[in-house]
This record gives sequence, structure tokens and C-alpha cells, in this order.
Amino acid sequence: MSQKRKATGNPSDDAPKRHKADFFSPRKKQSPQISSGSSFQFKSKASRACVRLTTWNVNGIMSLDEKILRRYLKAEDPDILILTETKYSKEGRPDIMSLKTGFKYHCWGQDPRSAYAGTAILSKIKPLDAVIGLPSWKRQSTGRYVELEFEDVFVVGTYAPNAGTDFKNLEVKHQWNVALKERLEELARKKPIIWGGDFNCIMSKQDLDGTAGKYWNQMASLLAEERSAMNKILCPDASDQPVLVDVWREKHPTEEEYTYVVEEMNAPAFNLQALKYKIRFLATGLFYLPQFNKKQKQLNRRCRNLEQISASLMDKVDTCEIRHELKDLKLSDHWPVTLDIRVDINRTPPPSGSQSDL
Repeated sequence: MSQKRKATGNPSDDAPKRHKADFFSPRKKQSPQISSGSSFQFKSKASRACVRLTTWNVNGIMSLDEKILRRYLKAEDPDILILTETKYSKEGRPDIMSLKTGFKYHCWGQDPRSAYAGTAILSKIKPLDAVIGLPSWKRQSTGRYVELEFEDVFVVGTYAPNAGTDFKNLEVKHQWNVALKERLEELARKKPIIWGGDFNCIMSKQDLDGTAGKYWNQMASLLAEERSAMNKILCPDASDQPVLVDVWREKHPTEEEYTYVVEEMNAPAFNLQALKYKIRFLATGLFYLPQFNKKQKQLNRRCRNLEQISASLMDKVDTCEIRHELKDLKLSDHWPVTLDIRVDINRTPPPSGSQSDL
């Protein structure tokens, strides 16, 4: 199910026995322990030709500390903001001043179930068109897919279904991947894609430490079926050459950073104190997501706020950074990933104070 709206001028390893526990499912946010005096300093874009995109799983948009959110957005100054797991199910946009004043164009995809899923793209740049919901998906998807079209690129934000406990949703996720592949291939025939969000899939055992490695093929997001389906999206012609690449990993081939943490887990069988992972951006040349590493005897899952970009765009990437400065503030159990890329998008500033729902 999808909704299409025009913008207006007005505002393959053999799989061992799978463990039934699923540590990658959405979790209830803990009570915030943060300081409203928190401040941030990030490098500015290298040039006016750069567009800054940020992707962030907020784990409930209405539970964010608005003062800290305002300071973060002021320092980050993204042109386009992809939000996932917003858990916002009301009509219209959330009453959050820093979002209302910081971005003229809002496209909120809401799931009809209360406090569930939710994907949004906010932009300072006027898009040519907006789509809410995956057009090729027969199930309800307004809370999992948002797409904006700009002059030279499509920006796609997704919150992929989780395979779930006992992998009960694995078939649903498979169907989602088939539909998503169809849609991305349709878009790629027209212009490059920048794809960001939460993919719920770990693509390489290289990204697992010794502790996590024994769970390979045993837990949701680590299954061979999920990687196979993802590979069909990244390499649609069945070659080893991806059309969509992991931008953060391309830029940081040896570094270890994380974008997600659960500090307390009811998992005595695993004796884990924390779980960390990353999600990133993807694009037909620019961002992509998953990986793991060991650090301080903790299970680390790399799944950065997915920033995947078309391969044809990779040479236009300036920087792609994980904002670990937010990791101790408990704004969310995830923290953002930001991409600076030189693409030609109409960046004429909107009239002051005007807003538009797409």
C-alpha cells in the first residue's frame, strides 16, 4: 500500500541450529539520563556543493529530549533528515519545534498501529515528488518506506521488518525484500539512489567478533536467508559487483564504531551486558549497512544507520561519519550517521517560517 503525493509550492555458510532469542528486535527505551546542557561541534560541509544527509533510528520521536535535539540539529545542520522507528501514529507531524522550524518539507510515514514502526524524511530542499509506502508491497508499509525525488537523485528511507522471535516474520521480510528490490530497480532506471535507514541485516561474518560469531545464522538479522535477499538488492545482476555499496565502510575500512546499544538485556543464557550494532546509508553507489566487532567483552553489531548509495555516486562522497557524540546521552538507543555528498540538488532556501507537508 502506498500513497503518492506531489510537493506543493506552499509549504552462505551452512546454517547451524538457530537460537530462538532475538536481540535485534525493537526495544523499549530506557529513562533518559542526560544533561540539557549538552552541546555539539561538528565539521561544516566542505563546500556549498555538498548536501548533508543524516539518518537516525530515534526509537520514538516523542520521547527525545527536545532541548538536546535542538542543539544537535543546530550543530549538524542536515539538509535532509531520515528518521526511522519514529513510533508516531497520529495524523500530521509531531509538535516538535526544532523539526517544524528546521525543515520546510515534511513527509511522515505512519503505521496505523499505535507506537509502532514509522519512517519520515524531512528536507530543507523542495522535492519534486514524494511517496509514502512501498508501491510494490501489498501489505501495509506506510510506516516503513518513504521516498523523495529530487532533480538528480532519489532519497529513500526504509525501516525493514525484523525476522522476529523464532523467525516468525522471516517470510514477511522475504516478501518485503522482493518488493523493495523491484522498486529500487525501477527508480535506478531513472536516476541514482541514496538509500538510508534501518535494514535489520548483517551482511558479513567479518563484522562479527569471536563472541558474536557463534550466533551467526542463529539469530534474526544474522541469517543466511536475509543476507541472500539483501545481496539480490545490492547486486541485482547476480554478479559480485554491487550496485549499492556501504558508504561508511568504504570510507572507514578498518575502524570500529557503533550506532546502537542496549545496556541492559534479559539474556542470562548469553551472559551479555550490552549489544552494539550499526546501521548505515546505501545508494546506487554510496551507502550501506551491517557489521560486528568485539570491544570490552561486549557483543557488537554493526548495522549503522544505513547509508547506501549508488556506485555511480561514490566518487562524489565527501565524508560519512557516525555521530558517537550522542551515544551516552540516551536520546535514543541508536545514534545518527551523517553523509556529505556533492550532488546537484536545488538548494534555494525556503521562505522564512513557511512549511509544507508532502
